[in-house]
Amino acid sequence: MSLTNMKKVVGLTGILAVVSLTACSNQPEAPESAAQNVQTDQESAEADQETVTDDLSKQQGEISQPETMAIESGSQDKAIELYVNVLRNYLSEGKTDFAVSFIDLDDDSTREMVVFFGESQADGGYLFTIKNGEAVQVVAEGSDFFGQYGGFAYKEKGNIFVAENESVTESQTSTQVFYYAMENGKAVCKDVTQSITQFDSDESRFYVNDLEVDSEELNRIAEKYGLSEMSAVGYSDGVRVRNEQMDMVYNAYHKDEGHSATGKEDTLESLVGEYDYVSDNGTGRLTIQKTSHGYDISDYDSESSYRFLADSSNIENMEEDRIYIKYPEQVFSDGEAVFGYYILEYDADGIDVYYGKSAFEEAEFLYHAAKKAENADSERTADELLDLFIDGSISAANSEDPASAFYITDLNMDTGEWDSYSVGEKADLDNDGENELIICGPYGGIYFDARDNKVYEFAAGEGNALSLSYVYYNGAVWILYSNSMNAGYEAYHMEKYEGADNLAAEINFGEELTDPDNAESETKYTLNGAVVSYDEYSEFCSKIFATEVSTN
Repeated sequence: MSLTNMKKVVGLTGILAVVSLTACSNQPEAPESAAQNVQTDQESAEADQETVTDDLSKQQGEISQPETMAIESGSQDKAIELYVNVLRNYLSEGKTDFAVSFIDLDDDSTREMVVFFGESQADGGYLFTIKNGEAVQVVAEGSDFFGQYGGFAYKEKGNIFVAENESVTESQTSTQVFYYAMENGKAVCKDVTQSITQFDSDESRFYVNDLEVDSEELNRIAEKYGLSEMSAVGYSDGVRVRNEQMDMVYNAYHKDEGHSATGKEDTLESLVGEYDYVSDNGTGRLTIQKTSHGYDISDYDSESSYRFLADSSNIENMEEDRIYIKYPEQVFSDGEAVFGYYILEYDADGIDVYYGKSAFEEAEFLYHAAKKAENADSERTADELLDLFIDGSISAANSEDPASAFYITDLNMDTGEWDSYSVGEKADLDNDGENELIICGPYGGIYFDARDNKVYEFAAGEGNALSLSYVYYNGAVWILYSNSMNAGYEAYHMEKYEGADNLAAEINFGEELTDPDNAESETKYTLNGAVVSYDEYSEFCSKIFATEVSTN
């Protein structure tokens, strides 16, 4: 199990599954009238997917199928009018806050529309296309939306889109990947893969269309459809619809028509980077970062304070050379909020930032932020980057989530308290010939790697059940996670890296009572899932723990 997956398991153990899925199979085509009766089909599906419906209804209420609108077949100028009418139906039903994106799924003469109502685990995308001069919702057997966490992936102009669904029980985690094609206005499932990992044994089983396979076959399916090269569409990078004003929707549809970009992504992508400015508190920092969930926009007035931490969902409008942000500066317990209004006006020289308390029209100039040169850090070595992090000059981020960027000043440093951190030594922890930085602290602290002119957190202790250290074994450094907090039970997980972004090998070992309720029962010893003798286990452990380096 990778570090990322381990963290997910630790955080989700004991939580019941939020999403239950129906089997994926190629179904006979529904009659033409089915597209106009999605509500009836949905009510039937809800009987089989009660968990999904209950959670989803909390997010957005019951979603009924908007009335389809007819136009003359082939009239592409009116395609957006059909989609807008669908959105207006949503508004008339009281759904006043959702996001819209347009994609080119099947390379025909019109683009598809995707509507998102949030980005919780139960929030997927509602897909619409134009068929026979009508805007129809694309549904699959047993499901009228696709994906989780407000997004799904698709192959641009390839007529393949993917819905990934993760579910967790007390004993296992399961990830299903559904591969769909759009045929005659309906979603037809071509293949479904599943990975199931048991918490107690850390063993994984793989399935393709309900047949058990090895991991290579699972990967072959992903390669067949080009999963790693697919584009993402989601709630955070769509156009937010909050009222009857549809100007941004029209603009998004016509922006680079025939391509997936909505226009917001293009602009934000061109502005990605770090900008410096001077404020009353000293040197400030404005950053625009691309993350797995969209784009983050952050304004740090100093090392210890910020004006706003926003993402693309806070953008109310974009026009010409301005980005308009509505930011909740204070939220009260009754749900009422006080908003601030920011305008980012950009050109080749940088970004001018304006602020208003009540409306954009009253915004006043705050500062000019100049973009840092892209090659400013081009010659910095790994040691230099780590030193800059120690000095508080640059931030670090988790490799799996760039949005988690933080500075060393965000840690509780050198206070002498049990949960404080301190700067440790540098050592080659990932076997790439370059040093990593150890920040000693609770549960083994945090390990940092420097690459691509950035600093990344790649290992961290996360409680007594996931305590961090490292060992030397078979001529290499291994990261060790230990769980020895319960009497009669010990579990250990080792990871060997060849570069901090390349997990090369894993080892699991541990011991536990055959009867957890009887301290006098025999002890079972395991190594990589296999039961071994005490002598074999003891010999292996002696090699590991003789070289263990604690970083508490």
